[in-house]
Amino acid sequence: MWPKDALRKISDPSTSEADYALAVRTLTRELLVRAKQKKFFPLVGIHVVSTVADFDLMLAPAAEELEWDKHKTALTCLWPDYQVVLDGVIDVAPIKLAMSQTSSASMRQLLFVCQSIGTITELESMAAHVLFEPNEQEYETIAVLTPVAHIEAEEQFKMALPQKYRERLKWIELRRDPKLTTSGVLLPGVAMSNAERAGFRSFEETSSYVPDIFRSRYNFEKRPKPTSGLSMI
Repeated sequence: MWPKDALRKISDPSTSEADYALAVRTLTRELLVRAKQKKFFPLVGIHVVSTVADFDLMLAPAAEELEWDKHKTALTCLWPDYQVVLDGVIDVAPIKLAMSQTSSASMRQLLFVCQSIGTITELESMAAHVLFEPNEQEYETIAVLTPVAHIEAEEQFKMALPQKYRERLKWIELRRDPKLTTSGVLLPGVAMSNAERAGFRSFEETSSYVPDIFRSRYNFEKRPKPTSGLSMI
């Protein structure tokens, strides 16, 4: 599948879950090719971060590609809480749960992967959680890769970062979209929310899903979402 066709598919609400997953994998590979061309990751170790909605669809394929390219990766999965909409403005979405591989503490490059970025609410919360942990990590680079983003998202996120990180931000999107719904969903974006596109049918289902890579460490009962076919082993 060509990237242009994949971009068209992810924005079509009639695209099947299997075809959508294939399209996102194609776009993830294209994003990493462009990141490599721009020399985004001069060091070996990369801390790759996503929300649970993006873990199977983007983070897992991204980690595979990076490791194939001789990078070492450490993974973090985040579970944002409900977004709060007040007078049409989305408040910050707190992170209710986070799981990381222990090697993430040694990585000096930070990579966020997202299916789509409308408002920066969720991305800002992810960055705050990772950048301001009790043992604060110092990152040489911060990168964001996403197939589609709002036209103002990059600049808004840059200004939301601490001053010392603003010039370290590297950003690639394959398309910029102009519209947002009142709940912050990008239009056309991926045609719905990232969680819905990942196959989650409720907030409770999203909250209870744990990627395979974390289950043995945290001893969670296995509760896969119905359409999961891309979980890491």
